Amino acid sequence: MGGKRQLAREQRLARIRLLSSELDNIRLSSLERTRSIDTKASFVVVAAGVIAAAAFDSLNNSDIGLFAIFPVALTVATVVVAAVALWPAKLESASGRDVVNEWVDAAMTPDDLEDSLLEVKVVEIEFRDARNESKGLATKWAFGLLVSSLVTALITAGIGAAISNGDPTDGETINTPSPTTSKAP
Repeated sequence: MGGKRQLAREQRLARIRLLSSELDNIRLSSLERTRSIDTKASFVVVAAGVIAAAAFDSLNNSDIGLFAIFPVALTVATVVVAAVALWPAKLESASGRDVVNEWVDAAMTPDDLEDSLLEVKVVEIEFRDARNESKGLATKWAFGLLVSSLVTALITAGIGAAISNGDPTDGETINTPSPTTSKAP
């Protein structure tokens, strides 16, 4: 009876170690997803800055009036939504110090400790995956707003160009000297 019990205990410990190893891989994948989402959201902020420069410049075009505010508003919304995706959040997991302080002198078997550490990893992964979901959604919205702000900036620029009929002088009269004709003697 003792042999079967020992074998079951060893098999359980082997499973815990395999699960722990797999959770380490899953945790690394989750962390990489976080980095990827942060990179994409950062790109959106930079691209929105470029569009904002052009959109704010179109505000000076009085021919299109308040229509120039649309790309500006969409660009501001883009930056706000991307900032939501990039906003730092406290990771809901035990720190290395917490783990050591709690379990270094704990009255538990090494098997139980490995089981507890497995749970610590699971909690971190669950939190990070949930956070990645919300960050990913915000980043998707930011990309949509970025495309919208680009399209409206292009439309606004096109309308401004059409209204001024492509007149490079913007309706101003430029006095140019007329050529003088001289007769040869």
